[in-house]
Amino acid sequence: MSAKTEMNDSSTMMVYGGAVATFVAAVPKTPVNRELRDTDVLKMASWGLNNDLPQLIITELKRNQDLGSLLDLQARIMYAGGVDYELMDPETYEPLENQVDKDIEAFLKRNWMYPIQACQDFYRFFNVFPEMILTENRDKIKWLIGRKANECRYASQNSSGKIPKCYINSNWPSANPEDKETLKYPVLDPVMDQPEALRKRKDGVNYIYGLSFPTGETYYSIPNWWALKSSKWLELANKIPAFKLAMMNNQISLKYHIQFPDYYWEWRYPTWKKMSEGEKTEKKQKEIKTIVDMLQGEENSGKTLVTGYKFDEHHNKEYPGIKVEPIDDKIKDGIYLEDSVEATIKIFTALGVDPTILGIVPSKGGSSLGGSNKREALNIYISIIQTHIDLVLRPYDFISDYNGWNNDKQIVRWHFKAPLLQTLDQVTPKDRETVPQESKSKL
Repeated sequence: MSAKTEMNDSSTMMVYGGAVATFVAAVPKTPVNRELRDTDVLKMASWGLNNDLPQLIITELKRNQDLGSLLDLQARIMYAGGVDYELMDPETYEPLENQVDKDIEAFLKRNWMYPIQACQDFYRFFNVFPEMILTENRDKIKWLIGRKANECRYASQNSSGKIPKCYINSNWPSANPEDKETLKYPVLDPVMDQPEALRKRKDGVNYIYGLSFPTGETYYSIPNWWALKSSKWLELANKIPAFKLAMMNNQISLKYHIQFPDYYWEWRYPTWKKMSEGEKTEKKQKEIKTIVDMLQGEENSGKTLVTGYKFDEHHNKEYPGIKVEPIDDKIKDGIYLEDSVEATIKIFTALGVDPTILGIVPSKGGSSLGGSNKREALNIYISIIQTHIDLVLRPYDFISDYNGWNNDKQIVRWHFKAPLLQTLDQVTPKDRETVPQESKSKL
């Protein structure tokens, strides 16, 4: 006679008479980065060379308005209308008639901040640090908090490749894992740790469900746009406004260069040589004022300025007369504008954002686009960020299993309420809703 007992998610025990046999199932394993582990004195994974990469990122975002605004735009496009869910039949996977779960509604209302923080941190850092807090009896996950990514650091991998803890402190990089202000919470592996295994643990009720977009790093992913820093494009983009401001502050604002030939004054005034220096200065100022008055003022716009010149009939030679030459205005001509446009394009491409979403075409003329281009660009962008959405929403799937929202009566599908922009000819008149629909439930 034999009996089979489940020990945990990966092991099974079978008793046969007086013998006991155990069977270990194949489970995913995490490779250990020995170089990072063995050289880590603090037993903490440094985020960046000096453990300050998140702080450097925040500094760079404050220096460049285009980069900061576009990352915020990406976060807002992902969040769109906020987190929503759909209740599905577990057998047919068709939507249920009743689409309201009071427990889920209360959970979303209580934990409204997580998706906002997660969307921002994802695009800034490519790393998200959700904190799950269980009830005291470990029956439910009550809280889902988005910890600020720049305040979080992982402990070094253990011998099995797992990251055991997350250290939370607002004072990095000067903080230390052993500081009294440092919070130390166990880390859940989003790939290997399952809800039922969490229920059996006895290491507290606070857990960090660490998420990183896969870019090849062991601990912290590096956002693709950070290459703008190493390639110097971000530095170039930041320098151009400073250069232009310095030029505007230091440039002498001159519009015309008026030139008088040396013979002019004796020709214009026959008694020139007999005049005192004061009289000569007065005559020059009067002559210059006459020309300047002709060149300035709205009432003189479009008028013609006529000047003469000297001609030697004996030698058939012309001598220059009064010359009025406009001074080249580098600011007006848009100096560095082409460089600025090129740097802006690099920022858009590094982020993977089509500039037409904002209705602009980065160019010297600063041209803009119509609604059709913006609509199609946004629809395309939303269609290609599903991997980003899946990662940010992953904690909700875990919680749905843990809290029993996924059961034999319903399956919960999570999504962001994203818009699909269409033209009027694609939507029937009765479906053209111009007033936002009320919440599906008033609890």
